[in-house]
Amino acid sequence: MLLSMLSKRTMNLVKWLKLELKHFTVDLQERVCLHLEFKDYDIIEIDLDTNGNSDDFGMLTSDVIVVRLIAEGEVEDDIHVDWEYPNMRDWIDHLQYIFSYNYVDLSFFELRTLCYSFESIVKTLEGTPIRILQAADKYDVFRRVLHYFPTPRLLNLLGRVLPVSHPAPCSKFMAKLLIQNFNALYFYSSIPITLNSLLIMNAPFLRACAPTLSDRELNMYVRLWMNNTASKLEYLDLDYDSFDPDEHRPFRIFDKDVILKGINYIERPIDLKRVFQFSIDFHSFGLCVGLYGGYDVTRQDGTTCSVFIRTERPLIKLVVWP
Repeated sequence: MLLSMLSKRTMNLVKWLKLELKHFTVDLQERVCLHLEFKDYDIIEIDLDTNGNSDDFGMLTSDVIVVRLIAEGEVEDDIHVDWEYPNMRDWIDHLQYIFSYNYVDLSFFELRTLCYSFESIVKTLEGTPIRILQAADKYDVFRRVLHYFPTPRLLNLLGRVLPVSHPAPCSKFMAKLLIQNFNALYFYSSIPITLNSLLIMNAPFLRACAPTLSDRELNMYVRLWMNNTASKLEYLDLDYDSFDPDEHRPFRIFDKDVILKGINYIERPIDLKRVFQFSIDFHSFGLCVGLYGGYDVTRQDGTTCSVFIRTERPLIKLVVWP
């Protein structure tokens, strides 16, 4: 990558190598990190130690550039480059050009450390499709980020549990969010997932942590799926374990007989492995997942959904086979 910065000739030489980029993430914290993940899972990180003279993201220049290579999980020594690239838009254009990659992923964490105005970030990224939008912290942060960046393909929201003091605006926010045409949604325990949430959801893929659905509600959802040939669902992953150490909840025990009550199903052997191929590229989950056992449910139109219930770590998956 450093070679590509020496001249136009070396830049085109690197482009000619046709290195396959999987994700290009602009990570916005106190400093800006450009995170490049390749198809072979090698990673290049570019840390821009900003000079703090402006809140205009587009005009950002860096006093110190740190380049880091992570190959096969091993972090190589940092390379410190005392070289100033004109501005952030030039950085993005340069990397997209040499790797023939049109998208960016955008990651926000603590907004209190964000040094740049949202307006300048929007202006800098104008015309660049956002593939994955990741936001962390709390409800007000999610709402603000989505106001400025409403159309990513995959939305990833992380953070603590939403305050119960704001149930009405939170429910309204959730309803507006779920009916949008995202390709995928990934929620941590900050987002309350209910049966109604699943029924109004348009995204074909959902991963959620610490949902509150009961066995009876899960049963109702499967039964409703059986009668809804227009359902877009392809993959549903509900992890009942909490990732918040301050959130103490009892260990979830599933009752398979309640979940599958009144449903005709075929139980598959636990040692039977089947591979589900994702139709989109989830951020760090790979392009496929191996699943063992499961309970197959078939609709009248011939579409089969497998229900996977795990007890050692309480989670339930619904997979609709193509």
